[in-house]
Amino acid sequence: MFKVMTPEKRKQIQMYIKNRMDISELIKGYSIKGENLAGAIIKDFVRPGDDISGANFSRAIIGESTKTTDISNVIAYNCRFYRTRFLGRVKALYAKITNCNLDRCYAPFVDYQKADFRGSSFCGAIFRIGTGDGKGAKFDKETIDLLIKEWTVE
Repeated sequence: MFKVMTPEKRKQIQMYIKNRMDISELIKGYSIKGENLAGAIIKDFVRPGDDISGANFSRAIIGESTKTTDISNVIAYNCRFYRTRFLGRVKALYAKITNCNLDRCYAPFVDYQKADFRGSSFCGAIFRIGTGDGKGAKFDKETIDLLIKEWTVE
């Protein structure tokens, strides 16, 4: 069970973000649902099965090149990952990342098998497309149509 975020904790988090300090320890054990973590550095982000809906991670840096970020089974409805950079590997199996802004998101090493991305936008995102990485993933038909719009499919 996660603790509720207090105004004092939010103020401390914003101070760390402003000073470009890692907030991993500050958010550990706390619910981040609906929180504004824009511009944060979160080196240790392991939240499988957590509900992070409504959180703003715009321009955040999540993970480290030597670590795995685990957001498997996460519920991330209506989150902002605009220009978020995911470093290292990301495990997002069965994640519900629906109605999210992933525009210009950088996530080149993500395993998103059976993840649900319906209603999300990916304009300019760096996201590996592969059957092994995304087997069973769900996307809107419009997203796929937009992706292949300028391709020649024969």
